[in-house]
Amino acid sequence: MMKSINYCLAFCCTAFLSCESITDIEDGYPTVRVVGRVVDVAGLPVAPSIVAITSYNGSCSGSANTYGTANTDANGRYRSGFVTPGIPFMGCVKVTVTAGVRETFPPITVRRDSLSIAAPATDSLVVNFVVARP
Repeated sequence: MMKSINYCLAFCCTAFLSCESITDIEDGYPTVRVVGRVVDVAGLPVAPSIVAITSYNGSCSGSANTYGTANTDANGRYRSGFVTPGIPFMGCVKVTVTAGVRETFPPITVRRDSLSIAAPATDSLVVNFVVARP
């Protein structure tokens, strides 16, 4: 799906990424990986940028369940995730990108309602952002 306002936004959920261990060592709960890239309209990395992930069991209007953040690397890539108490995960995920210290663009949020992830080892959420710099 491609949405264009003052930015373009690509969002997809895939099941082809392989992830390392999906169990959080401290609490034993599975971790759902959220990965992606932040680039400008010319395809150049937007770094540093800050990506925040919020998950909700159920609808996005409920209370947030878990929260994670990541900074983009020099190539605009990020990798984070959220812990879920059970599998399959069924709920809502919001991913927001904000500008880092050397960048300027308004925060962009993607919301995915009714997301179902059955096997975090093979299912990952991929959210790529294409931002328009002022």
